[in-house]
Amino acid sequence: MEKIHQAIVLQPASPQNFNYLIFDQQLGTLEIRIPKQRGIREIPRSALIHYVPQTVNNRIVAKYVEIVATPHQWAINSIWFLHHLLELINFFVPRGGQAENIFSYVLIMYQPLSDDIDMFFFQKLFLCKFFILVGIYPEPINMQDRQFLSLLQSHQDYKLEEQKYVFLEKKMIQWLQECIRLHPHADRLRTMIMEPWYYEKKVTHY
Repeated sequence: MEKIHQAIVLQPASPQNFNYLIFDQQLGTLEIRIPKQRGIREIPRSALIHYVPQTVNNRIVAKYVEIVATPHQWAINSIWFLHHLLELINFFVPRGGQAENIFSYVLIMYQPLSDDIDMFFFQKLFLCKFFILVGIYPEPINMQDRQFLSLLQSHQDYKLEEQKYVFLEKKMIQWLQECIRLHPHADRLRTMIMEPWYYEKKVTHY
């Protein structure tokens, strides 16, 4: 019996590369070939798909591909955030390695946010928790760092009172930049700068 897999499209095919880069729930990140199907011209980046993998000439070909979801509005309102997340998955999730806990966490982007949650704050917190799950982050060097890391590692739901956590916004940006710099090819990321969130949020207050 053919088993249906679930995956997120990280990079669509291009004229230079006919393969898609995906994040498979069971197989991790990998390249697959998706034959053209009637009614589907191209599967977009960030789409959640179901498919059946089949090995053909040592390559994985996707059969019976179906788009089942696209990111919720909070994840695409800032398209920069979405592209950054997909690029981080590509860079930090090992090729061919099982990462079901990370995959399950990333599925949050297909769900709505409560109206009382600050979207821009949550996006940064979301990425911080991503690095906690990946296990790549700087060691704390003082009490403030340890308290910050403990907050990120907690499993509580964050309906944040922004006044209480106002100091966190700058700290999260700094910490995310430090996490990224731990990658040996960090200079190759196209979306490394975090500041766009600050300016987007500032503009929305006018």
